[in-house]
Amino acid sequence: MGIKGLRNALSQNQVRQAHISELAGKKVVCDGFAWLHKGAFGCAMQLALGQPTERYVEYCMHLARLLRHNTVTPIIVLDGASLPSKARTSEERTARRRENLEKGKTLLQYGDTAQAERHFQAAVTVTGS
Repeated sequence: MGIKGLRNALSQNQVRQAHISELAGKKVVCDGFAWLHKGAFGCAMQLALGQPTERYVEYCMHLARLLRHNTVTPIIVLDGASLPSKARTSEERTARRRENLEKGKTLLQYGDTAQAERHFQAAVTVTGS
């Protein structure tokens, strides 16, 4: 996360895995970009082809509602600021995503939708804009 000191401040209260019932009545900090990214996997082909979809948002809302239904208050953090120290890694990931997008489109033209979907999933990117 890009909020200085947040991880250390929260580390004593960090729960990696728990049944939702154990969190009842508590507040939980959630990585909103991780949720969006995971949700985007379910509609990767639509996103790659520029087709309108809100499935990735619906996925996040489902998770938030699930927590609220179980009396857990979600605090959803969306921190996607670029870090200069990660510029090279970011460039490499962008290049891989572009390659996967092109491979996916080619495979789709040849009718191999299953492999195309896999490449589209690898091409998914979530941005703050």
